[in-house]
Parts: sequence; structure tokens; C-alpha cells
Amino acid sequence: AAAAAPSISGLRGGLRELGWVEDTDYAIEFRFADGVADRLPKLASELVAQKVDLIVTGSTPGALAAKGATSNIPIVFVTTGDPVADGIIASLGRPGGNLTGVTTLGVELAPKRLQLLKEMLPGLRRIATLIRSGSPYAEEFRASIDKISNTIGVELLLIDVQQSQQLTAAINKAVAARADAILVQSDVLFITQRSLIIELAAKAKLPMMLPDREFVIDGGLMFYGASLRSMYRHMAILADKVLKGAKPADIPVEQPTRFELIINLKTAKSLGIELPLSIAVRVDEVVE
Repeated sequence: AAAAAPSISGLRGGLRELGWVEDTDYAIEFRFADGVADRLPKLASELVAQKVDLIVTGSTPGALAAKGATSNIPIVFVTTGDPVADGIIASLGRPGGNLTGVTTLGVELAPKRLQLLKEMLPGLRRIATLIRSGSPYAEEFRASIDKISNTIGVELLLIDVQQSQQLTAAINKAVAARADAILVQSDVLFITQRSLIIELAAKAKLPMMLPDREFVIDGGLMFYGASLRSMYRHMAILADKVLKGAKPADIPVEQPTRFELIINLKTAKSLGIELPLSIAVRVDEVVE
């Protein structure tokens, strides 16, 4: 729940800008799976039983769970996966059914994140990659970074993490394998364990390319993409349309048009990293 606070703040802010007053015009019924995808179908069923007017969800597993629980209640999702390939919707332009949403197509961003990490650390040779195999787009993610890793000349060490209790062992494995840095897959498990991941990497003195800007705000090294907070803010626009009578099937799924490179300068200094010129000229936000 705590890890979701920035995203929820984005949704509330977006709704407020559109004139919605919480507890007067609408109320939010929260359900949190805390990164455990197996809990999602039960939580989605609980919301359906509450006869809510709209379900909003922030992950591919959440969207699939909501879709499985109802074909009547409108659903607006945020995902970093491919909602067509993952079976959430029929197409981006005409979603069909009762779902629409916002996606960054995070698999497409993964190679760019790897490339920027290499630019940040020119001597980079081995990257430990935290991945949750079995997640909806883990294989696509793996294939996309495999291809670019050969091009830029780095070795990938894939470390499979299925639950939060395995994160300490995962970082220890990266250290033992003499990894130079860590790339974290954009996945609900890792998003919900933001504080722990930052803490473990700091102790191990390993630079990280991370799956959301909030990691960098809290002390992680770098992020490239569209932040979840901004995506949830955009989710509010779609939620507003649905609550005013539009059908999700007719609302195209939207993609952010602007991606940001965010770097924590204090963390860079603590790791002995000087920003290369190619990175310095591209940074959109520096956290000090």
C-alpha cells in the first residue's frame, strides 16, 4: 500500500483537476495485493461484489484479474506491459470489451534503459537483471535486453525473483557474480518492494537502472521512462470519460509521448560516478 501512494496521489490529483471532489462526488474502495499476484482474482471479485461503478488497476495481472471477474463493470488500467499481447484488450485503437487504459509498453523501453546504463557506466561489463519469470511479459523483456546486450557488449546475469523474501539473496548473488550494475524489470513485485531494493543495492554499492522515478526520489541511481504517478494522472482522464458515460471499448488505449531520464546525483557521488557528458545533456531531472 505504501509503495502505491505516489500513484494514488497522481490519480487523485488528476480527478481533482477535472472537477471531481473525493467523498462528495466519488469514493475509492481500496484493495492491495502487495505484489502477490495470486491474491488479485479474490480482490477483484470483492470489488465486483461491492457493485462499484469503475475498477482501476495498476498492473497487467491486476487488469487480467479484473477482466476475469467482470465483463460489465468498466475497467481502466495502467500497465508497463503490452496489453494486446498479454490478452487484456483486442487492440490499442479499439480495445473492445469493458477495458481501456494507459500503457508505456515497457518491454520496448528495456533496451533503451540498458543502453543508458552503459552510457552512464562506460566500463560496464556485467549487469545483474532482476526478473520475475512467469510474469506476463518476462520472456519479451528477456528477449529485448538479450538483443541489445550483444550490441553494446555487456553480459547479462538473469536473477529470477518470485517473492520479496528472495530479494536479499538476489542482490547477494549479484555481488558474488561481480556484477557492475543492476537492471530491474518493471513488475508489480519490484514496484512494491521499492524501499527494500534501494536499501539492499546501497549496502552492496551497486548502481541501478530502475522501473519508476519514485525509486530515484528515494535514493536509487537512475530511471528512464514515464513515471507511474504521471500515468495514473492520465488514467484520471480516462476514468472521467467512463464515469460520464463513455464505453471503454470505444476509448483508445493511450501511450505517454514524453519519457524522462532522472538521476539521483547524491547516489551517483556516493558510488563514485561522474555523469558523462552524453548523459548530463539528456537528464530531465536531477535529484540531489
